Amino acid sequence: MIGTTAYARDERGILVIGNAFLERRIEARPGEPCRTVAFVNKRTGCDYLRGPARELTIAVDGVPFGADDLRVTEVRVDAAADPVTARVSLRASEMPLAFELRYAVHVRHPVVRKWLVVTNHGDVRVTLGDLDWEDLELLVDGHATAEVWVDHFTRRERSAAVNMEDCVLLVHDAVQGEGFIVGTEAPGPLKRLEAYATGSRIAVGYDRDDDTIFERVLGPSESFTTAGAFLLTYAAWATTAVAAAFMRRSPRSYPRPLTARECATLERMARGMTQKMIAFEFGIFVNTVGNIAANAYRRLGVHSAAAAVHAHRDAHFLCGSSIDSGRSVRASLRTGRRDHDQGGVACGPSLERQVTHENGRRPVLEGAPAAPPGLPCAAQPRRAPTPASKADARASRPVGVDPGKVARYRAGDVARLMRDAAIVRNRAKIAVAIANANANLETKRDFGMFHAYQ
Repeated sequence: MIGTTAYARDERGILVIGNAFLERRIEARPGEPCRTVAFVNKRTGCDYLRGPARELTIAVDGVPFGADDLRVTEVRVDAAADPVTARVSLRASEMPLAFELRYAVHVRHPVVRKWLVVTNHGDVRVTLGDLDWEDLELLVDGHATAEVWVDHFTRRERSAAVNMEDCVLLVHDAVQGEGFIVGTEAPGPLKRLEAYATGSRIAVGYDRDDDTIFERVLGPSESFTTAGAFLLTYAAWATTAVAAAFMRRSPRSYPRPLTARECATLERMARGMTQKMIAFEFGIFVNTVGNIAANAYRRLGVHSAAAAVHAHRDAHFLCGSSIDSGRSVRASLRTGRRDHDQGGVACGPSLERQVTHENGRRPVLEGAPAAPPGLPCAAQPRRAPTPASKADARASRPVGVDPGKVARYRAGDVARLMRDAAIVRNRAKIAVAIANANANLETKRDFGMFHAYQ
């Protein structure tokens, strides 16, 4: 159930701000430095903070300053509205600048946002640079299991320091099945994100490259407010609202969870099956398999079968279904196509198990295997396209099909079948079944028996 409350309060010098999803605790005692002392994913109870937080870093006229050089002067909270907000005012005795850290948490979103406001109370201009207004040491468990997803969540790295392209980085722990997203609302040429480029450091700031370096000249009595930075927590995508919210925010920027049929199709492609083989196993048209594959490509942001299998394998926690072909993807695809051309079956006995039911009938695929426990998402099997009443009606009928009888079907028989509620009433499928029955009889006439055909 999505939380219905958010809170911000001052507990004897500790500013606590959060909601049902996350909680951030900030040490903010008057006269002392300001620093985050806990960042908790409340879905799992895990505190991701792994060291003293620098909170912010900035250069003033080329001289670097951090939160340790600043002292808290005032803390204000507003918990009556949505979002709830908190403000921490900071000053340094040797600088005519005033700093204010602003935090905000919405009731129904697992996100904490942060800004920095700098005001010049002096009589001369100052130049601001090298600005990171979010600077924390965050880690879910250990570096060995930490994955940083970049390029719109399509490429996995151990660390990243990016600008220009990415506005978010996803930090996922492959063992614990949880993590967080760090993002910036800065404009494209100025944004900069860092994850584990140095130890466990997570930072959000402005770009420092020569081409788009950030510098802000602040005149007397002028103020400057940074763009927003945000941190979002999740637990094995258990709150699918997290993923859905980001996909609604920018529908082309993030990979979508695949449907059960798309996962099943990619899994078979990884085993080397061609579209014709997959169509035969699923009991659908080859063109339908092509459409399913095209939809999977679009969701994953790729343009080929090999790239789709790779992307699905790398990002399987998004849909709860993994692919492990045991060899390279391209080799599997090439082998499957070659075996298919030579009349073989690349996927081994699994195809036979899918095609031949224990009672001798060929079943209709009604869904893919369920996602592993703890990973509820779009890959969970949807309701089967055939109602239970139809399955019961098929089970009550005699097993086996007489090709000779089916081949003699005429318009009246087709009309009768179209009125039969116990089958999937599709005129094109009925016509294909009749045509297949006639082809079966012709093969038997030419070769004596159907299994003798090569």
